[in-house]
Amino acid sequence: MASISLQVIQGLERGEYFSNLKVPLTIGREDDNAVQLNDERISRCHLKIQADQGRIILTDLESTNGTRVNGLPVQMTVLRPGDLVSLGRCVLLYGSHEEIQEYCNRQYIKSIESQCLDQTSNTASGFEGNESDSPNPETCDIETLGLFDEHGHPALSFPSGCPPIPHSDSLATRSEIADLINYLHSRILQVLESRGLNTSQNDVQRDESSTCASIPWQNWFKLLDLESELAKYLKEISEPE
Repeated sequence: MASISLQVIQGLERGEYFSNLKVPLTIGREDDNAVQLNDERISRCHLKIQADQGRIILTDLESTNGTRVNGLPVQMTVLRPGDLVSLGRCVLLYGSHEEIQEYCNRQYIKSIESQCLDQTSNTASGFEGNESDSPNPETCDIETLGLFDEHGHPALSFPSGCPPIPHSDSLATRSEIADLINYLHSRILQVLESRGLNTSQNDVQRDESSTCASIPWQNWFKLLDLESELAKYLKEISEPE
């Protein structure tokens, strides 16, 4: 039986993490759902997640306000690690930290391999481009990702993980810190949820007049990871001592 992981990054349950959830499962407002979310905009049994042929399928159960994945309304879709599922005022991040990292890693390797093939094809056809703008086919491997150092360890700016929330006995100070984190959290979430709106243009070469910008997969993972950590911060700082 397949299992999945979900983290609430927006909503009343923000910061809560559900691991090893067995599928099929339902998510909704009633307490007989595997994941219960306290939001009147969410239907009693809002959506179903199930496995089929090795894939995880999300189906909206004719909910009143619908379901969105990466900002786009869906009735049925295949979920991929890092997808943002929006229902009511809640946003769920699909996949564990390791699954999302691995998925972004694979996608970035594919993009590097594709660039390598394009460069090889251009060279064979006599096209001369700027070599500094294209990866070298002989060095296109996982080490080019920048996610890990030469020892295979995560190349993080904070190797010990996220710094703790500053301790304060002042409720006003804690509230101000929460407001600041919530502001950053909300702004980043707006960017993350716009992913689906630009999906159709992901593989299109953009010029300077384009209204869209592409983000490398390893940086996309960092954004998702940061949003996850901010949600945990907000949960921690709002809990009573």
